[in-house]
Amino acid sequence: MAKNKGQQGSMSGWFRTHYRQNPDDLNKPNDVILAMWQEANGGEEITGRVRNAMANVKSSVKKEMGLGRKKKKAKVAKAAAGDGTHAAEAAKPVREKRSGLSGNTLEALEFEVDRCLMMARVHGEHDPEMAQVARMLHRARNEIILIQGKP
Repeated sequence: MAKNKGQQGSMSGWFRTHYRQNPDDLNKPNDVILAMWQEANGGEEITGRVRNAMANVKSSVKKEMGLGRKKKKAKVAKAAAGDGTHAAEAAKPVREKRSGLSGNTLEALEFEVDRCLMMARVHGEHDPEMAQVARMLHRARNEIILIQGKP
């Protein structure tokens, strides 16, 4: 039977309890925390499984506490506020990403839809149904371009 989140007997539970009781340790090197875990667990070997559990819990506790990565927007806003050190960055517009997909994935998808569109146009000259497919593919490609944020 699976253990509940935060249950002291589980490996993740030990790390979760430790980080919640000692939030300053979130900024300490992982090796220091792993040494504490090893001491608390009778010298048990530190395996990749232990390291993964610690990294996952550390990440989730940081997220719970709002200590995640700093956003690019915050950096640009700071520069725009008059810091002066990032003036070039402040001039660049920050593009909102509207999709969880990476730029490479969207670009590859656009390329493949474009290939299908060309083929549908060739066959659409003789078949009105295929011409309809070509129009739909054209709309799909335009949506992908909009998601990417291209002009």
